[in-house]
Amino acid sequence: MRTRSRIPLILCLSVAALSAQTATPTRPTHGKRYARLAIRNAMIVDGNGTPASGPKDIIIENNMITAIVPFDPVASQGGRRKRLPADVEIDAAGKYVLPGLINAHAHTQDERGGIPQPFDYELKIWLACGITTVRDVGSETKKTLELRAKSEKGEIAAPRFLIYPMFNSIQPMPATPEQARARIREFKAMGADGVKFLGMYRNIMEAAEDEAHKLGLPIAHHAGVEETTAWDDIKFGTRSIEHWYGIPDAAIP
Repeated sequence: MRTRSRIPLILCLSVAALSAQTATPTRPTHGKRYARLAIRNAMIVDGNGTPASGPKDIIIENNMITAIVPFDPVASQGGRRKRLPADVEIDAAGKYVLPGLINAHAHTQDERGGIPQPFDYELKIWLACGITTVRDVGSETKKTLELRAKSEKGEIAAPRFLIYPMFNSIQPMPATPEQARARIREFKAMGADGVKFLGMYRNIMEAAEDEAHKLGLPIAHHAGVEETTAWDDIKFGTRSIEHWYGIPDAAIP
């Protein structure tokens, strides 16, 4: 009698567990942010060269991955599988999750060849290609700063922005080392993440880059056919050379 009396309870618990596992999860609404998001059953490519692994659950809290939980087949078959809760879920069964790609040299443009091109189109093309961070090197700074602010607030669908204003985008071009330092401080005050150099005299570049290092602004240099070459970038501590020009020049004795 005691054994038979337990059977309905066990059956009820099993049915309840099965119902909990098969219940339709709450799906996210496009364009809305949630405090806790779960991506379920995903195959993960973590970017370190190892094969994809999974399925796994990815838990994201306030825009930060806080847990990656592998599927436990033994616990699942025994009805003991515990899944971390979330406000909304995305079922990624049969799909792959990759690290976000970074476009390290981009120009945010609202026109091409005089033909209008909505920012919304460009931003969504980046996202559709898996690009989640864009380093903008030399677009119209005011407009790009506005886009970055809207992206950070979740007001638009867009990648994260790192904004590098063009050093000589504001006229007149600095003619002295002190003016060069002042220009760098101006960019820092604007909220720039770095600075892009183009067409630099050596003394101007040295002063500007020294000031940028003091303010924590990395430098991207479009090294053209000009006075400065890749040797100056090495000497002054440039973060990146944006084009091939200047590199062969530096190799000439």
